[in-house]
Amino acid sequence: MIWQAFFDELYEESKNGPTFCPFQIHPYISSRPGRAKALKEIIQYMQRHAGVWFARGSEIAELTLKLGSGALSRTRLKEAVGS
Repeated sequence: MIWQAFFDELYEESKNGPTFCPFQIHPYISSRPGRAKALKEIIQYMQRHAGVWFARGSEIAELTLKLGSGALSRTRLKEAVGS
């Protein structure tokens, strides 16, 4: 599955620092039969990996503001996202 390979590559890179895995799914694609099952399977696969954070856009924005302002050091990033 393409999504799994994409996630696996970013998960491997995350050993060197935080990474962001953006999944954007257009309703035209996601509303087709079988797509919900594939999405459920990739989410379950990602959940089995340590340190994965499923964040809302607002949570990412808040973290970005903290990092940019210096209120949160990059070394404390894992603590901030609860990993």
